[in-house]
Amino acid sequence: MLNIEQYPHASYDPRTRIGYLALYFSYPGPQSPEPTISMANWRKNSHSSAILNFKEGKKQHIEQFIAPFYQLIYQVMSLEKASEAYLVPMPSSRSPNSPDYCDQPRISKPNEARNRDNRNHVFCQFLRKKDEHQRLHIADIISRQFDKPEKARWSVMEHAQSLQLRRFDNLCGPSSVFILIDDVVTTGNTFGGARHLLNQRYPNVPVICLALGKTTTPHEFKPLVD
Repeated sequence: MLNIEQYPHASYDPRTRIGYLALYFSYPGPQSPEPTISMANWRKNSHSSAILNFKEGKKQHIEQFIAPFYQLIYQVMSLEKASEAYLVPMPSSRSPNSPDYCDQPRISKPNEARNRDNRNHVFCQFLRKKDEHQRLHIADIISRQFDKPEKARWSVMEHAQSLQLRRFDNLCGPSSVFILIDDVVTTGNTFGGARHLLNQRYPNVPVICLALGKTTTPHEFKPLVD
């Protein structure tokens, strides 16, 4: 269905309206029960290390995904017959009011453990600048009201309750869509919480969810090149 060079695992499900550019998994540590995969194989034959770099928020790491993700957006818009798309950056697990919120690239120091919390916002800005067709717009309308505890597995409604939707009156045309943008999709519940808020306020506007990576495991490892 999708054809994006160097991203053979790119996928979009029109039933759930969830798609992603690549498969993603963290490199298994030495104590992991997962099958051993060499670091070299993990780096060379998956986009996982690049997605981890994206999370750190450095400009060069964000920029490398602009062209393929731009293709993903436009191919999905074609499938959905959408004339315009409003990109909605997904907030991180931290509230902007949290003392731990970080809006700068991660510093590579042992005591600097936080990734860049506004990385999806920056990414959407880059995507908008690239759009020569002027069919992509930014709708930065969803924010996190309070922090999601690290490693917590929240339901769709728990995510929805932690998010806030700001008023947005700039929708144009009957074939417009919202596209939620995130770096990684795992259970889909974070997307689900944001989609719930948008569906409540804009019931006639389709909500598409796109991520750089879909979480998988080394058991399901699929190399980029056979």
